[in-house]
Amino acid sequence: MLKKILVGMVILGNILFAQVNDNLNLFKEQDKTLINEKIEKFQDTTGIKVYVNTLIPDEGFEIENPEKAIILNFRQKENNIINVEVKFTQDLNMEEKDEEMNVLLNNLEEFINKKDYGDYTVEFLEGTQELLSENITLKEQEAHEKENNFFKYGIIGIIVFIILTILIIISKIKRRKK
Repeated sequence: MLKKILVGMVILGNILFAQVNDNLNLFKEQDKTLINEKIEKFQDTTGIKVYVNTLIPDEGFEIENPEKAIILNFRQKENNIINVEVKFTQDLNMEEKDEEMNVLLNNLEEFINKKDYGDYTVEFLEGTQELLSENITLKEQEAHEKENNFFKYGIIGIIVFIILTILIIISKIKRRKK
């Protein structure tokens, strides 16, 4: 009985917290599990939400708060052809990484040709995480440099203050002796 409850809770948890909305059944169950794990790791590492959807031709997908999010839509077109749409929210500033992203998407095209949507999604997440991690690392380095500059200028300011104080004291002592 306890096993049934646990299995039911795991299945319910996967349904409620699933990151993959597979309306077209393009993904195998093992692909969904792997993709959900990758999404979770991606979100933990970058702080960016990821949505993966499979959509029929007239279906759409929107998020409530379009901030720090990536949307990967597999849209069914005529003759059961699947097109992939990748959308980034504006706050991610992906224009800077446009060339690298195009290279990644071109490299992933072979998976679409093979109709291997699970591997496409996993490789997309890994490649995008790598691109964004480089961006995050650069921002962290810039912040660290600013802290170092602040510390450096703070020390220089203190030294200048001490030197000026010593000079003032010396000049007062010289005036008293006269």
